[in-house]
Amino acid sequence: MTTPERESVRFKSRQITALNDLVNEVAENNAGLSSNDIERAFVYKLQRALGVERLESLPLHDEKIITVGGITLYPERGIVILPDGTRKDFSRQEVRFLWPLISNPGRVIPYNLIAKSMFGRTRSIGDFAMGDLRVYAQYVRKKIGDCRISSSGSGAKFRYINSVMGHGYIFTPESEL
Repeated sequence: MTTPERESVRFKSRQITALNDLVNEVAENNAGLSSNDIERAFVYKLQRALGVERLESLPLHDEKIITVGGITLYPERGIVILPDGTRKDFSRQEVRFLWPLISNPGRVIPYNLIAKSMFGRTRSIGDFAMGDLRVYAQYVRKKIGDCRISSSGSGAKFRYINSVMGHGYIFTPESEL
């Protein structure tokens, strides 16, 4: 092993040791806190140790990022960046609702496929409440600023996410209207 290789191994070893010490420190100092609070404390300490304001500025491995119609979805992080640059935090279920739609712009995604994305298995329409999907559609529309652009006898038309009665939902970015 050459000297530069040995130095690289030593540096990586020091990084791992420092990270391990950080994990132990956070766990010891935050006993009795919820796992979410411990995670926040760890992220804060890690940000300070790395000298970054937000960890999201660091790349994640193999994260599937998709941008359609100016909307960028970071599914692993539960973050959506709107066309105006505004950042919105999404719950896992909201991401699972949005992912099949934004991944297939302009295509009607059947209710049962959205349910599979959200609940992890294919379900028939009778097995889940349509109200649940409507509620998540409403949550996601509100977060992305999806406003009603017209109303007609066939129902309301939204800027991004529209319902196709009896079939599913469709994501139609503004640029495709």
